[in-house]
Amino acid sequence: MDFRTPRQDRSRPRPSADPWSVRSGGTANGKTAAATVLLAGALLGACSTDLGGLMADPGSDAGTGAPATGADSGPSLVAEAGVGATNPPVEAGAPTDTGIPDPHDGDAGSTPDAAPAQACASNAGIATLLAQLGSDDTSSTITPMGARFVAAAQAGPITPPKAAVLAAPAQNPDVALSTSAPGLEWHPMTVTLYPSGQPSPEDINQHAISDCDGASALASMAYVNPTFVQSLITDHHDGTFDVAMFDPTGKPISVGVDSKVLVDTGTTNVGQISAGDGSADWGTVLEKAVMKYDIAYGMVGVIDGIGSETLVPMFTGVGHSIAFSPGTLTPTQMQQVVTVSLAAGRFITGGFNQVLTLGLDLTITAHGYAPMVAPDPAMDMIDMRNPSGVNPWANSSTSGYDTSTDGVLRLPIATSPVDWPKIVDLRIIDPGPECTGVTTPFVPMLVKQDQATTPARIRETHGLRR
Repeated sequence: MDFRTPRQDRSRPRPSADPWSVRSGGTANGKTAAATVLLAGALLGACSTDLGGLMADPGSDAGTGAPATGADSGPSLVAEAGVGATNPPVEAGAPTDTGIPDPHDGDAGSTPDAAPAQACASNAGIATLLAQLGSDDTSSTITPMGARFVAAAQAGPITPPKAAVLAAPAQNPDVALSTSAPGLEWHPMTVTLYPSGQPSPEDINQHAISDCDGASALASMAYVNPTFVQSLITDHHDGTFDVAMFDPTGKPISVGVDSKVLVDTGTTNVGQISAGDGSADWGTVLEKAVMKYDIAYGMVGVIDGIGSETLVPMFTGVGHSIAFSPGTLTPTQMQQVVTVSLAAGRFITGGFNQVLTLGLDLTITAHGYAPMVAPDPAMDMIDMRNPSGVNPWANSSTSGYDTSTDGVLRLPIATSPVDWPKIVDLRIIDPGPECTGVTTPFVPMLVKQDQATTPARIRETHGLRR
C-alpha cells in the first residue's frame, strides 16, 4: 500500500516525564471496578476448564458490528464472511507439556509471569468464549492448516524442482513474485538472530513490504512464546538457516534461507522486517521463509497483505482462528478476551477502522497491530503495537514519527471520548500444541533504558507501510 506520509527520519519524541502515561482522555466508566475484578479472575482462573461465565456482562451494549476494513491488500483483518463456514469449529492443538518454564521475564529483578504454562489447560474454556462472541472460524475439515490452505492442499504435492528450491538456502525467491514493493534487490547482510537476547516484539519493524498483519503476527508470537519462535530456526553458523514449517496438508517441512536480504536497490537500507536499528534478525529470516513458501505453494501471490490467519499456521501447523468485529465487545469484554487468550498462549492481531488521536499519536486504518496486556486494567483496556515500531504524530505540524513507545498505543477502558471496542477488531489464533502464555505487559527495551527520551534509531527512508 502507499505511504501514509513520507518518513524522512524517525525524529526524537517530544519530552515527556513518562512516554507511557498519555491516554486519550476521560475517566474510567462505571464498568471499571467490575472490569478489574473480572480481570483478576481471568488471570487467576486461566487454568479453569470452564471460563464461559467470565465473559458475562449483563449490561453489555455490544452489537453485531460490521467486519473491519482489512489490512494491506483489501481483505479484512476480519476475513471474508463464509470462508470455512460449512466446517464446524475444531479445537486443534491439544495441550501437551505443562511444565515449560516461563521465557518472558529475562530481565534482572523482574517477577515471573503467573504460571503461564498452566494456562494451556484453559484452551477449552477459551474456545467456549470465542464460540459465544466470535465469528469467521477459519478451521477446516479438509486440512488442519485451516480454510486458507484448502486450495493448496487439494492441489497436491509441489513438484520436485519446487521442493528443491524451497529447501535450498541459496535459492532466493524472485523479488517481483515476493512483494509488490518497488526498488528492492537481494543483498548479503549479517544476520543477528536475537538482538534482544531472545525473540521480542521490538525485533519486528516493518519497512517496504506491506505485510503488516503478518508482521504483527510474528510480533505476537515473540510476545507470547519466544521459545517457540527460537525453535523454528536452525542456525548453521555459515550464513544459512533452516526454518521449520508445515506444508498445506499439515506435513512438517524445512525451508532453507540464506543471509541475503531485500534492500533498496544500490544501498544496504533493509526493506524487509528488521530489528530496531535496521539490521537483519529472526523476523527477517522468517519473513523470507514465508516468501519462499508462498511462491512454492501459490498461497496469496506476493506476501503484501498476507493475513495472520495464513502466516501463523505455516509455523504451527494449525489453522484455527476466530475474529471479533468492531462493536462486538464491550471494553470489559475486549480486555478479558485479550488477557485470557494471551494467558492461554494464543496469538492475536487486530486493527482500527478509524483514524483517531490517541495521546500524541494517531491510529492507522487498514493496518495490522499486535494486541497486548495493558499494565493498568483499571485505566487501560489493551495495548496495540504498530509493527513499524513507530506511530504518526497527531500534530500535523510535527514532522517525523513518535518512537517513544516502540509503536505501542495504550487504549483506555473508558468509553469517553472514544469507545475503543467499536473501533477495534481482533483475530485470536490457535497456537497449536505449543503450551505457554503471557500475562505481563510488553515493555520495549528503549523504554526500559530511558523513561523520558528515546535513543536515536535508524534513519528511515521508507514510508509507514500498511
